[in-house]
Amino acid sequence: MRRRIRDLRIVALGPTFVTLIATVFGLTSIRYAFDGDFDKSVTFVLLAAALDGIDGRLARLLRRATRFGGELDSLADVINFGAAPCVILYLWGLNTLGDFGWLVSLIYACAVMLRLARFNTRLGHNDSDGTSAFFEGIPSPAAAFLVFAPLYADFSGLFHATKTTHFIIIVAYILALSALMLSTLPVFSAKVRPKVPRAYVALILLSVAFTLWAVVSYAWLCALIACLGFFAAMPLAFHKAKRVKPMQNQSE
Repeated sequence: MRRRIRDLRIVALGPTFVTLIATVFGLTSIRYAFDGDFDKSVTFVLLAAALDGIDGRLARLLRRATRFGGELDSLADVINFGAAPCVILYLWGLNTLGDFGWLVSLIYACAVMLRLARFNTRLGHNDSDGTSAFFEGIPSPAAAFLVFAPLYADFSGLFHATKTTHFIIIVAYILALSALMLSTLPVFSAKVRPKVPRAYVALILLSVAFTLWAVVSYAWLCALIACLGFFAAMPLAFHKAKRVKPMQNQSE
């Protein structure tokens, strides 16, 4: 027992702490949704998505990637990117559609769970080291970001879901996004580290600075533009994935 205590390092628990903090953010987003503070609610889900992209990298960096960490991460994803968006979408506006609105929210949450279950059953049979250039279908953190596109438009003052016809469009969008999560369509992975020529370093740094300014000044509008950019990149990913056979699937 003493040897086990000596071998225990706090740094080894870093990925677990990050996952738990992300789960706290996801649950807190539900609390703000019940309070009607939807901008804070969405912000906490996005923070959880950002932390979800850190815990896996941290585990690999510390060489502490374990089956326990993978299972914990999947359970956290169900809460943060399945249950939380489900509640937020319903309380934000789908509740005006009654039971049908709740059904649409449930379909999205179930799609997240099915996608995560599909990935877990493939552990050990696919590349999960973060080197693949593509995801198979839209990953759940990205789906949670994309499903809030109507809210981004609402927060920016560009769109107000006050008419039944507007909600029909929103419902169709949520259902289509749920189907894309479960599809096998290739999606560009953000985990790949592209090589940047030195000649473009200054331009890239300037672009990053401009992007940070835009996000701080027009956060929700930038989020909406990012959603449009994601969908615009999907045909390009499909075209490039044809040259990579078999396509490797990687962890979320």
